[in-house]
Amino acid sequence: MDPNKDIPPKPSFLKEMKLMHDHSNHSGHSHKKKKNPSKLFFLRLAHSNSYVALPILAITIATYMTVGSYQFDWNYLAFIFFSTLFLYPLHRLIGLRLTLPIEYSPSQKSVSKNPNIARGSVIIGLLGSLIFTFQLSQEIFQLLIPLGIVAITYSLPLIPTGNGWKRLRDIPGLKIYAISTVVTVTTSSIPLLLSNEFLLNDILLLGVQRFLFILAVTIPFDVRDVRIDKKWSLKTIPIILGSDQALLLSKVLLFIAPLITFYQFFTSDTIHLAICLAVVVSHLWAVYMIEKFKKYNAPLFNAYMLEGTMVFQFAIITITQILISF
Repeated sequence: MDPNKDIPPKPSFLKEMKLMHDHSNHSGHSHKKKKNPSKLFFLRLAHSNSYVALPILAITIATYMTVGSYQFDWNYLAFIFFSTLFLYPLHRLIGLRLTLPIEYSPSQKSVSKNPNIARGSVIIGLLGSLIFTFQLSQEIFQLLIPLGIVAITYSLPLIPTGNGWKRLRDIPGLKIYAISTVVTVTTSSIPLLLSNEFLLNDILLLGVQRFLFILAVTIPFDVRDVRIDKKWSLKTIPIILGSDQALLLSKVLLFIAPLITFYQFFTSDTIHLAICLAVVVSHLWAVYMIEKFKKYNAPLFNAYMLEGTMVFQFAIITITQILISF
């Protein structure tokens, strides 16, 4: 019996060098996968939904700037910021409780491993919301009650159905329209109603324009969630039309919305022509971001570039309004 029979032959020098090279490359790739602290922080902020409070605040201020009003209701703006900071991360945390770990989305996996940002945002948002709720007028509070009910039922299974208790987002065909309606009313309609300076027709037209914009920039997120939504038997726009057609619809909505703004310019003196052009620029930027979404569908891009279109609209409209004020 050969004593060396079960001993593998010693690799040649060239083979040893190749093994060392492969190991070095593998180590290098592992090192490259490590994210720097700032990128990791912004990624976790995106996964927790905490970042959404800033775009919502920005698009609300953009409403005032669109109509050339500097009469901000600071208590209302603070309430909008903190309530968004409370609700969106809370929705993420509740989703963890209602989903089996094996079915977690990448964002849910991230938050389940590092829940502190989401939890901290919920606590800060709740405290801020409670503080500024008592600063709101009774009129605002009455307008917000039905919207608050919609927001709560969106995250919590409080709606009785034939298949048990459901969340609003779990009811086929309602998710994206519920989001777009609540965001439109809170960021556009209520601020204009409270000002008592604008006709109902102008408020409605601005509301429709805002609704189409929010709907358009929300559709890509349904495209992102197609796999999960199919599992839950939800009838979202991408599932009904297909992802490519859904993104095309998103772009079409972004071209239609500015036409409403121009119509308002010609039929009333609420909006300056320069603001109409600023709206067009912001919508063209959103179209560009949706086109890039096909290539860069990733958490950081979706959070800070796609939903960042709301911040961009705020910036371009605010700059334009300041320039025409001089």
